[in-house]
Amino acid sequence: MLWATTFPVLKSAYDLTRRRELDPVALLVLLGLVTSIIAVVASGDSRLLLIRESFFTGAFGLACLISLLFPRPLMFYFGRYFMAGRDSKKRQVFDARWHDPVGRRANMLVTVVWGLVYVGEFVFRVALVYRLPAAVVLAITPFLTGVATGGTIIWTFWYAYRVRERLNATRPSDV
Repeated sequence: MLWATTFPVLKSAYDLTRRRELDPVALLVLLGLVTSIIAVVASGDSRLLLIRESFFTGAFGLACLISLLFPRPLMFYFGRYFMAGRDSKKRQVFDARWHDPVGRRANMLVTVVWGLVYVGEFVFRVALVYRLPAAVVLAITPFLTGVATGGTIIWTFWYAYRVRERLNATRPSDV
């Protein structure tokens, strides 16, 4: 599993030194691998193995909520990555929207929602693990994570579409 971290670490180091930015997807993969490694190393209790998959969602949710204390929240960078990629013109438009109160509020809200959903998924899984038999937890939790992730993705696209419409109504753009 340690070898699996090699590519995301190297990609992140390359992006940081060459482009002066971090690739959010590489960081997401790295976070997932690191939390899995920690769970495997610390897994003396069989219940931790049942919680292991949610260590990532809990860590990502916590990272989202903590990022609200920084100049731009975590989901701003994911939004820019997926909406603008490396296209400099689209990135400029996306970055400029941060200065609009509607755009700033939208990025903050998306970050809060992802943070709360994933921290909530983690807490709910822990509660299930300590209250239900392992077989029941194994049957339920894949759906729990899938519904949490799928529902949040669908909501994010719906909400981002509405916000873009509002922003484009006042000034047209390419993003």
